[in-house]
Amino acid sequence: MNRVGESEYLGRIIARAGECAGRAAIGVRALRFVRSLFPDDDVQPGELRSSVSQYLFAEEDAGCEDRCVGREACRKSGLLYVVERQEGFRGGRAYVAGVAQCRHARLRRKQGVLERVAAASRIPAGMATCTFENFTTENCPPIIGQAKAAALDCVGKGGGLVLGGSAGTGKTHLAVAITQALVAGGKHAVFIPVVELLDEMRKATAAGRADEIMDAVRNAECLALDDLGAERTNDWVGERLFALVDHRYRHKEQTIVTTNAMNMAELERMIGDRGTRIVSRLAQMAFPVFIKARDYRFNRDQGTLFKAG
Repeated sequence: MNRVGESEYLGRIIARAGECAGRAAIGVRALRFVRSLFPDDDVQPGELRSSVSQYLFAEEDAGCEDRCVGREACRKSGLLYVVERQEGFRGGRAYVAGVAQCRHARLRRKQGVLERVAAASRIPAGMATCTFENFTTENCPPIIGQAKAAALDCVGKGGGLVLGGSAGTGKTHLAVAITQALVAGGKHAVFIPVVELLDEMRKATAAGRADEIMDAVRNAECLALDDLGAERTNDWVGERLFALVDHRYRHKEQTIVTTNAMNMAELERMIGDRGTRIVSRLAQMAFPVFIKARDYRFNRDQGTLFKAG
């Protein structure tokens, strides 16, 4: 090898060595960053399974959520690199870097889902925040916890539910939570106060569209009727309610009912005409929970129940 060839060869070796040293330094930087995220894990180089560049992107995006410039000005459309720890099937672990939505984008997405759920289920916008997550049973009578457990069973196992008791015990909150959970799971669930339903039926009847309203509610996979027994009773009301409940009973459709009645006999009296037949159907298609407790008001802002008065 002549001197020119030797010099060129040595130059390439030195350049390659510089590149390797640079990559090694970058690898050390990536490892140091991951260790800063998981200080108690003693992260090892072999546990980093993504490319070095992805860890450096995650390092660059660290703190991005706290410096958020808003949705319109975000250069990354609400996306950022994050590092997650993954547990192996047979032990071991890996630290994987990848793209995820930022905290603000997730909150916007969650709010959008709540708005769509409310629109799809007829839930008033002001009640869209009624979920199982913010229904606490702490410092409440045991029956409040039993009511929540029964409502959760409606989502997980199906079946109907009658939630009875005085005002302020969270019955409507649980009915809305059931509806939202079912809609979020892809089911056609409808929540509607009985008085409002009957008003719509009257208007639809006058306009010759009565069947449209009846079909919309009686064929829903889950129908939550709020405040049954509060309506003014007459022959027409009794007929409409019986036709609705009887249809859902015969087709084994999930039905949720809230009422201020303290037992089934009182609910029968409150409904008035056709009350006996309606309650007979409900008793066979829904599990009854009557909350015999003092008036508890649900604070939606703080997600707590508190004693009234």
